[in-house]
Parts: sequence; structure tokens; C-alpha cells
Amino acid sequence: MAELYLEKKDPVEKATRLVAKPDSCRVEKTSKPSIPFVRQTIPAQLRHQVHLRDKGRCSYTAPNGKVCTNSRWIQIHHIIPISHGGMNRLENLKTLCSAHHRMMHEPPK
Repeated sequence: MAELYLEKKDPVEKATRLVAKPDSCRVEKTSKPSIPFVRQTIPAQLRHQVHLRDKGRCSYTAPNGKVCTNSRWIQIHHIIPISHGGMNRLENLKTLCSAHHRMMHEPPK
């Protein structure tokens, strides 16, 4: 039962299935600039591409070079925030665990 659940719900498995069917969902190569402070959902195909590229793991690298490989509580983070002109594009998105995502949004001390 757990294997069936993971097959259906695992983000990397979903991405692999959708990449095998390229015509099922299409992502525009150029995203339009968004209006600041208006939340836009990231298209499903783009979310799948991010999860597939990052292998469903946190992509945070610490200053000492250590890489977080947490695969639980994964969220998608905009490198350049939408409010600062960032767009929903593959090169502007990365996966982070919830702890590192929160850390990225905290003001520096």
C-alpha cells in the first residue's frame, strides 16, 4: 500500500511520468513579468521540472560546502522574489526543506 501511495504522490515520480508525456502539459518558455505582491501559483509542469532537476531534495548548500539532502517537507523557493521582479522560470526556482526556506526569508542578524 505504501509503495502505491509513493508511486502516485512522490514529486520525483510524478515529474518522471510527466516528462515521459511531454504533450500532457506545456510550459511557456518565457514567463510574463508578474505584478508585485500578487501571489501566482507555479504551473504544475514547472513544479515537476524543479522537483525532477533537484531530485526531490533540499538544494541548500551551507557556506562550509555541506549540502542538505533532506527529502521531507520540501518547498519551492524563488531565488529572486516575485516582489523584486523574479519570475516563475526554472532557473529562478529551487527546492528547499522548510527549515532552510524559512532561514532564507529571515532578515540577516
